[in-house]
Order: sequence, then C-alpha cells, then structure tokens
Amino acid sequence: MSHNLYMRAQELYTETTDAITRHYRHKRHQIAAGIATASGRKTFGLHIEAMVGRASSCAETAALAQTLILDAEDPVELVVAVRHPAPDEEHMACRIVPPCGLCRELLSDYAPGALVILPNGADFDLRTLTDLLPAKYVGTKWNKLG
Repeated sequence: MSHNLYMRAQELYTETTDAITRHYRHKRHQIAAGIATASGRKTFGLHIEAMVGRASSCAETAALAQTLILDAEDPVELVVAVRHPAPDEEHMACRIVPPCGLCRELLSDYAPGALVILPNGADFDLRTLTDLLPAKYVGTKWNKLG
C-alpha cells in the first residue's frame, strides 16, 4: 500500500470516528461510515436504528447515497465503518467494523473498485470488495433496464 493511500485511509478513519463520536446515540446511531472519492471528496453517513429492525438503515448506505447525489461520476476509492461502544462497553474504544453482507453487495454495485478499510489489530488493512465478496450476485435486472 502506498504511503499516500495509507495516509488518506487514516484520515478517513479518523474523520469517521469523529463523526460517530459526535453523533452517537445509544440504540439509535451506533455506526458511522465514511467514503472518500478519487477526487478526495468525503461523505459520511450514520446507521439509523428503527423499532422494526428491518426498517433500520446501514451507515454505508447513507454515505453512499450522499456520494452519488453529489457526483455519481467521481469514483468511490475508500470505505470505512466505525462502531461506537455502547454505554456498558466503557473500557472499549471506537473500532473499525467490516461492512455487512448487504452493504458489500450494494457497494459492489456502485463502487466495484473501492477499497474497504478493515481492522487488523491496532492498525488496519485495505481490501477490495471482490476480496470481501468473491461470489457476488449477478442478476439480469439492470441488463433489461438498459
């Protein structure tokens, strides 16, 4: 990994940690996601918990939607999700979490070349979405839509 890419990933992780630290609400917002595009633009999203679990929305979805609204032609380069500890986890710090399976599918639909920041002890690794989702679902819906 190049030094420049590592520094950009570190900066995105730090800013995403700051976002969840500022906006954390127990049982409402526990995860923030950050996305950095090739041009250097960053967007952030919060996990939104709902009373009906299925209505909840992942932080990666919120960050990706903002990214696409601002400029769908600016490719996503880096993605990270950071979880804030719950009140009964006082001894823990914010930590990087891998995207869930649905987010892996969604990100690979819209940002197939993105690198995902994953935990690796006290540091992190960068992995491709293909590494995380080697057998991606490939349907026919978009082929029919043109």
